[in-house]
Amino acid sequence: MKKIYSKLQAINSRITDCEKEIKAVKQLPFYSIFNREAKREKDLEALQELLNSLLHQKVETLHALTLQISQEKLAVTSLLQHH
Repeated sequence: MKKIYSKLQAINSRITDCEKEIKAVKQLPFYSIFNREAKREKDLEALQELLNSLLHQKVETLHALTLQISQEKLAVTSLLQHH
């Protein structure tokens, strides 16, 4: 369960980083100063795809964690019934 939880924390960290990067790209004057708005859109599109992928990974990891928790509950319940 610790491994799954660690993976979830890593994904959350990457999501936060990606969201910060999206915000930065939206606000950076570089694109407008050098007339690179098309590049900004491509960068935002790539970042949004990455964010979507990370969100899907988070859902999968949460599902795995939920299954692991259910298994742990069953094991503990079983132990309690035998004592």
